[in-house]
Amino acid sequence: DAETFSLNLVTDNPPWQFSWLLVNKDKILEENDYFLNWKGRFFMSKDAARITGYSEDKINQVGCDPEEVWNKFAPVLENDDIILTGHNILNFDFYIIDQWARYLGKKYKFNIRRALDTNCLAKMMKL
Repeated sequence: DAETFSLNLVTDNPPWQFSWLLVNKDKILEENDYFLNWKGRFFMSKDAARITGYSEDKINQVGCDPEEVWNKFAPVLENDDIILTGHNILNFDFYIIDQWARYLGKKYKFNIRRALDTNCLAKMMKL
């Protein structure tokens, strides 16, 4: 799951918070929740900060280097044995992950056939 500076899916919107779980059936194997400190590189409006709970003070206190967190997440993203599951990941999170990688100058390999988007499934079931 990604929290971002805006809803822009194209530029200037990498995650400021990024979380993921590694799960096997009903057992949580690993929990990850990171605040990313981009050191003032990106702007967030006061309203967006209020809505998302963004705090520059918290980012400065506990924020991690975005590349350090990327290096922990990239192996999960690229592991063909892991099914990436989330709500609206195809229409939001993967765009944000791509921006994050581009800002760091990283390339990654991802097979979309490993993505399971619960938002898409819910819409399909409703229809």
